[in-house]
Amino acid sequence: MWEYRGEVYYHALLLSRRVMTFIATYRYTGEARYLERAEKYTQFLMDRCHIIDSGAYSPIYVNYCVHGAEEYFLPAPWYSGMHQGEFLMAICRVFEVTGKECYGEFARSLFRSLTRIRSLEHNVSVLRQDSLGYFWIEEYPHPEHPGMTLNGYIQAVFGLYEYLRVMDNNQGQRVWDACLSSLKYYIPQFRREGGRSYYCLGHKRIAGPSYHKMHIGQFRLLAKLSGDEFFNEWADIFESDYPS
Repeated sequence: MWEYRGEVYYHALLLSRRVMTFIATYRYTGEARYLERAEKYTQFLMDRCHIIDSGAYSPIYVNYCVHGAEEYFLPAPWYSGMHQGEFLMAICRVFEVTGKECYGEFARSLFRSLTRIRSLEHNVSVLRQDSLGYFWIEEYPHPEHPGMTLNGYIQAVFGLYEYLRVMDNNQGQRVWDACLSSLKYYIPQFRREGGRSYYCLGHKRIAGPSYHKMHIGQFRLLAKLSGDEFFNEWADIFESDYPS
């Protein structure tokens, strides 16, 4: 649960992370009760999803102002690309452990939600394509003021990696490659030489120390998963700008 402006809500992102905690604990202990809890939480999230054009979207029932700013208001229900990616990560792990096809099929629906580009025909979307052809999964998909939040995009990309790893899907490989290309183009623009990086490029908000440190850690994990030293090199650059 999550309290925001005096009201309490189910926090979809925290529920997905709880699923991953239960799965990790089950793998470590072998105790069935943790797998049962993981499946219970997963089913709860699945039941709340909206199916739109065969894509599964996990709603956030909070009227939310990004950065506390009214001009970045997101009316409930809305959908976060970061949560879509983390829910995809969680359900892929549940599918991997249980082998139950209901989870595999739902993972495919979540994956589809991360491949649908915002358009006049498809205005429920967490994915944008810019004028240069690069893709960006939006943590806060405001239709007029997209934020381009760095940590949220990378967390969604980690979900795509998990889908590719577990589901062994050719389309997953193409989407993963496209997302890495977008990051390689945009990461240099998040740099503030001699200071902390930008939290989001669209709103030009500066990352706090913890988010700057998170960027560095995410880059290093991307380097490990992709085998591309570009991400380690930029982790070093961000580290030199503002040592964690």
